[in-house]
Amino acid sequence: MMLLRLARTALIAALILPLAAESLEDQIKKTDFASADSVFELAGWCQSNQLSNKARNYYQEVIKLDKDHEGARTALGYVRVGERWVPKAFAGDTAKAAAEKKGDGSTGTASEARRAASGKAPTAGEITWDLKLPPDPQPDSKWINQFIDRMPTIGNDSDPMDAGVRTILRDDNWPLGFPRICKALMDPAFTDLFGPSEIVRSLYTSGRGDQARKIYPFLIVASSRITNRQDLSYFCMITGLLKVKNAVPRMIELMDNADIKADAAEAIASITGLPFKTMTQERAQQWWNINWNVGEDLIQREQLTDPDPGVRIEACTALYAKRDKAIVPVLLALMKNDNIGIARRASALIDRIAGPRPFDPTEPAEIKNKKIELIEKWWKSEGGRWVWVEDRNQPAPTAPTVKVDPNQALVQQLASITGRESAEAEARLLAAGKSSVPALITFGLEAKDARLRRMANDLLRRVTKQDFPFDPQADESARNAAVAKWKTWATDEGLIAP
Repeated sequence: MMLLRLARTALIAALILPLAAESLEDQIKKTDFASADSVFELAGWCQSNQLSNKARNYYQEVIKLDKDHEGARTALGYVRVGERWVPKAFAGDTAKAAAEKKGDGSTGTASEARRAASGKAPTAGEITWDLKLPPDPQPDSKWINQFIDRMPTIGNDSDPMDAGVRTILRDDNWPLGFPRICKALMDPAFTDLFGPSEIVRSLYTSGRGDQARKIYPFLIVASSRITNRQDLSYFCMITGLLKVKNAVPRMIELMDNADIKADAAEAIASITGLPFKTMTQERAQQWWNINWNVGEDLIQREQLTDPDPGVRIEACTALYAKRDKAIVPVLLALMKNDNIGIARRASALIDRIAGPRPFDPTEPAEIKNKKIELIEKWWKSEGGRWVWVEDRNQPAPTAPTVKVDPNQALVQQLASITGRESAEAEARLLAAGKSSVPALITFGLEAKDARLRRMANDLLRRVTKQDFPFDPQADESARNAAVAKWKTWATDEGLIAP
């Protein structure tokens, strides 16, 4: 069954599996030494990995390519005075002040400098998408077409839509379904965006993101002729899920539509790391103008010094998955932030970096600061030698807590309609495999919320490949009888205790 139906359009922060730390050699291979921004990214990587001498050398290489590159000049301790760059030590007080720390938690480092992307930013209509249709292995076979052709005529929130999507995605049908859905999206007479978007979501959450991204260009073409609010809302959610950077101009256009303005803004927030609450077309356009052809890593490193703490915490979250050690001082500063939610997120990331440490952002500032100073002392003493907790061979130390099935919270999170949480929970439960079965039965099938019961039942079928009849709308006695069958099977499989 559909896992995100009835949601306002939960914009998903895609689950990013931690990446292994890359070596300097790996970074050098990826660097375009004819591009100042590319070499600047390499220098920033060296800086964040305690390779200060190499970082300085690369910053100097950047200046050879672009003598007015503000990021490299700032990293090397220069400030602009009039038309000249001079060492900060020889600059006047006004120039020095401009180079000092800005805002709460920003560091005054090289990434603080802003630069413009090269060339004029393209509009939505000027973006080039790969619209080459995938090869059709059996063009004479028409059977699968019926499930695609009827999508515009059936309800989005319906069993027939769900059944059609599942049929198209079956392993034996997908070789035909893939080229046919792309072809349908290019047909001006095809007016459904919901079903194809659900196919993309299902592909992505099942680990086939490469195929999901191949369909996306066809989705964005179809979005220009479709006006159904629910279809466009779901399309915006998919855009945020995949974090399609080149879709930002299209999302800016869709913000003109009052019915889906919030959905388009949430997609932009997911892609850019800018705060959703303050998103405007003007702010999104400004971001696009300076970042449209700039690498993701450079954008995120620059956002570490953004004046907005919401932007900084999003950048830290993205760079954590890339094992970028430059996030540590930013997180320590964010732990002092007056926004309790941001402080908690920063503390949670520090726990994943240094191991669990007691910290409560609601404590008095004096107590908080002492705890932060201890973490900062650890960080400085370790230098570049420390290892991310999740990369250590031994289990990460844990604070004493009551043992709780971690999947319980994920099951309850499935019913969220407040943002990215629902699909994040879905993906994590799928990744957990059969270990999620006890929680899906106890906290899903037996939940008071009929929508959550329906989501849990769908996930159980997908995880276990079993299909015990269960009607989430049935009365309690009928549901209990169906739940009992699931429990019996799970007990026989050794997944729950007898």
